[in-house]
Amino acid sequence: MIDPASFVLNRFGMGGRPDERSKIARDPFGWVMDGLVSSPDISLLQNLPHSTENFQQFRALQLLRQDFFGGLGSQEQVDQANSVYIGSLTRQNIAHFGQSIASVNPVKERLAQFWANHFTVSALNDRAHPGVSSFRRETIYPNLSGTFADMLQAVETHPTMLIYLDNYLSIGPNSAFGLQTGGDLNENLAREILELHTLGADGGYGQSDVRSFARILTGWSIGGPDEANTPDETVFFDIAHEPGTHTVLGKRYGADGKNQLLSALSDFAVHPSTANFIATKLARHFIADIPPPDAVAQIAKTFKNTGGDLPSVHRTTFEVAMLYSKPQAKARTPYDYIVAMGRALNLDAAIEGTFDGLYSTLYELGNVPGFSPDPDGWADDNASWVTPQGIIRRVNIAQAVSDVVRSVDALRLIKSLYGRTLGESTRQQIEDADSPEQSLAIALASPEMNYR
Repeated sequence: MIDPASFVLNRFGMGGRPDERSKIARDPFGWVMDGLVSSPDISLLQNLPHSTENFQQFRALQLLRQDFFGGLGSQEQVDQANSVYIGSLTRQNIAHFGQSIASVNPVKERLAQFWANHFTVSALNDRAHPGVSSFRRETIYPNLSGTFADMLQAVETHPTMLIYLDNYLSIGPNSAFGLQTGGDLNENLAREILELHTLGADGGYGQSDVRSFARILTGWSIGGPDEANTPDETVFFDIAHEPGTHTVLGKRYGADGKNQLLSALSDFAVHPSTANFIATKLARHFIADIPPPDAVAQIAKTFKNTGGDLPSVHRTTFEVAMLYSKPQAKARTPYDYIVAMGRALNLDAAIEGTFDGLYSTLYELGNVPGFSPDPDGWADDNASWVTPQGIIRRVNIAQAVSDVVRSVDALRLIKSLYGRTLGESTRQQIEDADSPEQSLAIALASPEMNYR
């Protein structure tokens, strides 16, 4: 049986807190709409370093390493600088994790999670590593209330994306720099923008479009005020840009320097294939692994009619999800599961170190944010996460957490979170447990907690 308040907290938010379901029970969808029109909660992220600072710190570490291998400095200096650098990035990652747990606007947090995964950058790329944590703060959160075109431009021209997908290595063969050095195109970013970020793999483009778009992308690189290739800001190098007019998807883009890319991105952002691709991903995330075609069509229609206005697209997504969704149809990723556990236990952000231990479990579960193995991001289907090994790991973590947490009435907690959605089997197992710790472990490892 569906409990509307529990449903929206879990499907459209990040999981309920013990007192939330009763507070929003009178108007659950109104709570969703309030979250949609409110600003994202980034209270724990306000004082974190900008990507420029992270890249500069990384560059300083690289210089220390070069000095050491050149016979200058000491291993101790390198180790200390590396410890400071890694410690800073880890604190930033934990702050993002804690924000997901502590957020007072979990609707916007859920949307930020979706778009950050759609526009994946990964710290597994060593050179991109410094900017991955700050990427979401600088490109996703600020554009949740704008258009898809706004977010697309911010993402694709951010130094972290230019590094992650190697565009800083791409040189127009006929540019002044290309003729001098023999440099050539790198197609990675062009291909992924078309395949993963906008039109989709079946979006109607071909290899010639990828190649031509890669020419448009040349010149977009990273640099700094004093030293070229210092990865602390985006720079357009006209000297490396492939000159001339380039045709993508049948449209000619005249020689216009950096504006050539911005024009192309604006067109891709409102392309019908983009509308269908984004609508399908939203429906898969918020409705079901195989979303109803009618639901996808309604979301795509809003995307097309509004020019990709994200608040409108999100609203339609939530409206059709309320019509087509069933409770617990979507498995929680390990990240979502641990966040939901933190929210269920009402963890307090004001207590230093609160989130550190839970964050460390993400390594065991294989879903550390910012470390996706591929540019297409983390999987968004049940089969990828509901595996025997994965469930055993979650049960072990639930048991470990229950051994630490005290004075929690597990049955009362699970009822407050799920109401009528709570299954009889889960309730009975909690009641039959041998100890309060076992009761809580059962509650935290229950199907209700593993699905949203």
